[in-house]
Amino acid sequence: MENIYEDILNAEMLLIGIGEEISEQKCKQEDLEKTYPILEKLLKGRNYFILTSNADGAIHNTKLIPMLIAAPCEENGESQWQSYMNWISCTLGHSLILLELGEGFKNPQIMRWPFERMAMVHQKSKLIRVNEKFPQIPRELGDRAVSVKMNSRAFLKELEQQL
Repeated sequence: MENIYEDILNAEMLLIGIGEEISEQKCKQEDLEKTYPILEKLLKGRNYFILTSNADGAIHNTKLIPMLIAAPCEENGESQWQSYMNWISCTLGHSLILLELGEGFKNPQIMRWPFERMAMVHQKSKLIRVNEKFPQIPRELGDRAVSVKMNSRAFLKELEQQL
């Protein structure tokens, strides 16, 4: 786990994918209120973008920069999609961590499969998939992908101790 945390802390760019494990459907409001500040702390001063498949709007009640969040499943959520595409295009030539937190198979076309494709194409990237039930990664990604079978909120709590 220590190498995973080092990779996250040393990356030039971070693409954070937030799935259903960190949603109002799967956890209590007080858990969300403890989880998002960890992300805020991790991302402060970093070059990041957040993609979420959640439609609960919880991410908008944080101190994270709204212009750096795309939530395509929300009503009018596609408005930030072009910003996301522009940010992705700027990642080439930089070390990129694709940190996927709790994305299952409800909407795999939004984050799960695109993150796998990015990790295959982007030579300086690494996919870190954190999921309690579905942590599997394609063999083809080799050492450019890591699977963590753990609840995403618990993972962030452990990561917080490294910050």
